[in-house]
Amino acid sequence: KASDHVRVIVNTLGKGILDYAVVNTRRFSPETLKRYEQAYSYPVEGDISEIEKMGVKVLAGEFAKERGGLIRHDPEILSEVITKLARKKV
Repeated sequence: KASDHVRVIVNTLGKGILDYAVVNTRRFSPETLKRYEQAYSYPVEGDISEIEKMGVKVLAGEFAKERGGLIRHDPEILSEVITKLARKKV
């Protein structure tokens, strides 16, 4: 779960260290998910409400893509989001 990743960061570095968490909401094809499952690999569940309970704002969106049966982060979209965050234009 995404909240597990956030929790580890907060517990390690301290409360208030994170202002935002970027969470993917894109759904993937059943065929691709099944292939990943066979390799014991699963997309991170975006449990937004749990992250918000930790006092971290969530930027949710389709930040990953599926191409040729592979799931990957979309570097163009993520770089745009991170740049906007750095410039506080979110």
